[in-house]
This record gives sequence, structure tokens and C-alpha cells, in this order.
Amino acid sequence: MTEWDLQADLTRAATSAPISVAGMEARITGWEVMAPSWRVNDSRAYWGEPAVDFLGVVEAGRLAAIEIKPASRGRVATAQAAAQALASALALGHSVTREKVEYVYRAARAGALGRAALAQNAPISQVIASVAAGVDIDELVRRPLLPIVAIHGWSAAEPRSMSLDEIQRDLSRSSSAASGRLARRLDDAMRQAGDATPPSVILCGTWAP
Repeated sequence: MTEWDLQADLTRAATSAPISVAGMEARITGWEVMAPSWRVNDSRAYWGEPAVDFLGVVEAGRLAAIEIKPASRGRVATAQAAAQALASALALGHSVTREKVEYVYRAARAGALGRAALAQNAPISQVIASVAAGVDIDELVRRPLLPIVAIHGWSAAEPRSMSLDEIQRDLSRSSSAASGRLARRLDDAMRQAGDATPPSVILCGTWAP
């Protein structure tokens, strides 16, 4: 199964009910969200920025930038996925507004990119309240996004974390062009975010060493 096939399957699984990811209840509110513009990645129209696989709201009262991987391929691949999630979370968090969150949610409800549409007619304020009681959208967009990497799908398993130091160390040990590109992207996102850089990325699923 390709990463794109897995994303489409996971979209169908998350359209009508909460899911559990990294041990937290969550609602998916968008997919293929580009950072930092918050436009939806679409090869027919606009695709000029990195995009996070899924955007969601988790019970901790945070937006989550979720990267999906179909399989675990070792420490370097894990660090690359974690760098993707963290860079996207930082860039989206730096430019987030209420209007952008609502735009992405409307696109998902309409079945963006030909995927199954979100089967929920409630405004996003109600979706947020259904998983993060006491948090409204204005409070949500003031909080840092939570970076998550999920292996092979939504996982309720106990998560672990990968620290920023671990991500940077493992990327630096790789000579691949992809690792170098992700390291530079992460550095740029951290400079933009300043003190808002999260100390770690949540990993969930079954990860190979």
C-alpha cells in the first residue's frame, strides 16, 4: 500500500466519528494542508509548499499536524518523518488564524482532493467542543500545534516521543539529500517560531529501531 492509498483509507475511517491517535481522542478537520499558507495541496491548482497529511483537533485542546507513514524504516526515516511533522506544525502555527482553520474544515467537508467528505454538518466550533471541552476556536489557534507521526494508521497505542535533539542528530548522520533538505526546512521553521518550538514529536504505532 502506498502512502497516498493509506491516507485515502484513513480519511474514510475518520469522516464520521472521533478517532484515537497517540492515545488521544481526536477529530480530523482537514488534510494535505500546506505550510505556511494553509491552502489545500492540489496538483491541478496549487502545490508549491510542503503539506501535512492531516490536521486534527485532539482532546488536549490543541490542533495537531499529523504525518502518516505506511511502514517504519529505521531511525533516519523516523527522524525525517518527525522533522516533517515538526516543521509543518511550526509553520502552520506561525500563520494560523481562525479563518484559515475554518477554510480547511470547509474543504474537508466538501471532500477535498476527491476523498470521502467529512460526514459532519456541525460548525467547527462544535467539532472542537466535542473533543476538547471548554476550548473554543479562538483559544485553539493561540496554542502551539502538536506534531504527531503515526505509523500504518490511527493508533490508540501508548505513544513515545522523539526529542528535537534526537531528530537533529539522526538527520545529521544521514548523507541523503532528503535529510539535508528536511534539516534546512526545520531550521527555517524554528527560526520563524522562536521560543514556540515544541521540545519533541509524538510517535505512535509500531516503530522499528
